Amino acid sequence: MKKILITGASGFLANSLILHLLSKGYIVHTLSRKRIENEQIRSYIWDIDSKKIEIEAFEGIDALIHLAGENIGDKSWTDSRKKAIIDSRVKSTELIHDVLTKNKIPLKCYIGASASGYYGNRGDAPLDENASSGTNFLAETCIKWENAHHLIAPFADRHIIIRIPVVLDSKQGALPKMLMTLPFALNYFGNGMQFMPWVHIKDLLSIFTFFVENEKTQGIYNVNHPQVLNNKEFTTTIAQLKKPLSPLLPIPSFMLKIIMGESASLVLDGQLVNSQKLINAGYKFQFENLKTALQDIFNKK
Repeated sequence: MKKILITGASGFLANSLILHLLSKGYIVHTLSRKRIENEQIRSYIWDIDSKKIEIEAFEGIDALIHLAGENIGDKSWTDSRKKAIIDSRVKSTELIHDVLTKNKIPLKCYIGASASGYYGNRGDAPLDENASSGTNFLAETCIKWENAHHLIAPFADRHIIIRIPVVLDSKQGALPKMLMTLPFALNYFGNGMQFMPWVHIKDLLSIFTFFVENEKTQGIYNVNHPQVLNNKEFTTTIAQLKKPLSPLLPIPSFMLKIIMGESASLVLDGQLVNSQKLINAGYKFQFENLKTALQDIFNKK
């Protein structure tokens, strides 16, 4: 029975992953700012700013899945907010590195989170894991995040970085926000031509366990579904599953920039991301396409 340590345990993805791992029979340790009241897991706390950590969290673990980081889309990107977004990712990773160094802790498997935003705004250029990084704030965040992850490589038998796209879930993440204007309309952003890599939450959770169990995996992986649609196509697919058919209305780019400021890049920038490396490693996606993924989320057949 493998023992997994998860950081950022209060976040949406980590919460879902904890439940998934428990259902699969894993022993789960967590690291977070506040202790989690759950008898099924072993909860430990850390204080990243003061560099304090309960070292017992690392005892006997088979894999460390590092997800900690401030939510990138819940507040405007003021200078202080941007600093918090980067610091929460980089400093937490540096703290892990310091703990591993000081206590000479080896890791069997390290999985560090990054994002498709690494590539910036790239139009219709096909992007695999060897593609260059972008130049906007999202790309800057991912670059610094991944550089920090690389500090852990000397301590891990297997070192993996996954670039996570938009995660589709019925209750949390981007999809519920996209559905807020129903039943009156559905909105696409700008001209809607920006590509929008995505992954169903069920697949993403399975991808984590795939990496834990598959000892041949190593390096950086895009983990989006191989079908990448542009934003207008994505929104149209949602509309087709809603009855009566929801009208599609654009929100102009200038309006989004007025409302959201620099963070409008979250919905206006696009990446045509290729996940063939993950497929070649042996992972099989559970859903044929976006339509079947959304049907599962909407409980439609």
